[in-house]
Amino acid sequence: MDSSKELAYADLEWAIGINRFTLEMIGLWPDEKLSNRQKFLANLRAFVIFTTLITVSIIPSIFSLVRVWNDMIAIIDNLQITLPFSATAVKIIIMWLRKEGED
Repeated sequence: MDSSKELAYADLEWAIGINRFTLEMIGLWPDEKLSNRQKFLANLRAFVIFTTLITVSIIPSIFSLVRVWNDMIAIIDNLQITLPFSATAVKIIIMWLRKEGED
């Protein structure tokens, strides 16, 4: 029975390992072992990535959406990019706030 629990835990670690790695990279994975300086740097990384996403992707896409407002095909083409980036920005905010609530 213990070997099946260990196998299940190994499977769980494998399944969330890549998510943990990428979220640690961008500063959104909560980690109690970090010092205050490391937490600050993780928050700074998350803020820089969020700001870059907003300024490079979402704002230009919204301006482009306003520019092509009378052409339905162009609006749909624009929304194919704008909506996923906007959803990603909302997810980053939610994860950042949830991470801060854990501290």
